[in-house]
Amino acid sequence: PYVGFELPLGIPVVLLGTFTVLSLGWKREEKMNLEDVLKDMPEIPGKMSWWRVLLPFLVFFGLVIGYRIWPFHVPILGLPLEFAIAAVVAFIVSPKKMNIFVLSRDTVKRLLPLLATMAIVGSLQQVMTATGVRGLLSYAVISIPLVVLFILLIFIIPVSEGVLTYGGAAIIGIPLIWFLDSVGLHATVAIAGLSLLWPLGDGLPPTALIGRLSVMVTEYKGSYWSFLRTTWLPWIVITIVGILMVIFSAKLEFLVKWSM
Repeated sequence: PYVGFELPLGIPVVLLGTFTVLSLGWKREEKMNLEDVLKDMPEIPGKMSWWRVLLPFLVFFGLVIGYRIWPFHVPILGLPLEFAIAAVVAFIVSPKKMNIFVLSRDTVKRLLPLLATMAIVGSLQQVMTATGVRGLLSYAVISIPLVVLFILLIFIIPVSEGVLTYGGAAIIGIPLIWFLDSVGLHATVAIAGLSLLWPLGDGLPPTALIGRLSVMVTEYKGSYWSFLRTTWLPWIVITIVGILMVIFSAKLEFLVKWSM
């Protein structure tokens, strides 16, 4: 079902991801002392070498690309299993031996609030489906005039992700794509454009799944709102690119053809 998404998704993700990294980090480079940065970085384990670092990545991308190059000889393992295999390789080649049970326990302990959020939002989505609210929201979105819809997508998509997490795509995304396809827009490119907008909502409360995870992993000491305010520039650029991809999806159809 994902045939044809390589270029429509890959090109904007690489370009916008590079822009995001540079826009958030470039201005701060002159304010940071190199010695202080190196001092705060984790100590490199002994016997660590480049091949130990690169091998897990080579295995992962090899599995991802392999079934696309040799579709009749390499099985489609799926991203979860491919990540798991790469993690096993990283564990084997690591010069620093880790207690996998302690590592797993600490990981689950850290992610437990996020998993609880996913369970609660999933329950909410089922209740919305059973009571008809899901259908009402879907109809409300696709009944909006097209020009107004393009403007409101800037707000509807991220907010739906912030409230319903991945359920936002299930409730709004499916009827929205059917509607856009019916008015002559290209479904694959439109989905790719919307896929740039939905992750923005992962940083919005009340759920803020990826935002909270990023703060926890990086051990950010400031408030969550101060973290969120620093992302305004890449947020605006990503939003503009995503909306333009939806609006001009029919003219970007060649990206899908080049991907197949």
